[in-house]
Amino acid sequence: MKKRTMILAAVAASTLGLATVHARPRFGMGPGSMMGPGGMDGPAMMLPLLLRSANLTDEQEAQVQKIMADRRAQTRALVREMRAAQGALLDKLFTAGDVKADDLKPEMDRLTRTRMQLMDHALTTALDIRKVLTPEQLARTAKIKDRMRALHDQMRDLVEEGEE
Repeated sequence: MKKRTMILAAVAASTLGLATVHARPRFGMGPGSMMGPGGMDGPAMMLPLLLRSANLTDEQEAQVQKIMADRRAQTRALVREMRAAQGALLDKLFTAGDVKADDLKPEMDRLTRTRMQLMDHALTTALDIRKVLTPEQLARTAKIKDRMRALHDQMRDLVEEGEE
């Protein structure tokens, strides 16, 4: 039963995170932005924060906006497919009768395949955006990333201390 609860929680968290990240019209911070996949250090969360810290010029911001706009339709299609795959998994998981892990394999394979496509798409987008940044901006974002990771580690340690 615990495994089923964990699967449900993971599916719900990833759906909420992606819906939040992809609902924002810009790459900047917006409502619910701390809910990116993977928590505060998730890839979908890191890119907007790092771009804000890069202090983009107006020209760079326009280039980033174009990259994002050019990819928006494919991103939305992949998110829709992922939601459909999650829905199919949940439908099968919570049907009447006994459900075994093997019964869920087709839905899990579909979900895994879609998540991989979404990750590949996000990685390609991030690499193209990275090309827009100057070496100085990349250095600044690297420092911010390290500071964010350290902060996340401190927060996780605090939570784990509270659980003991």
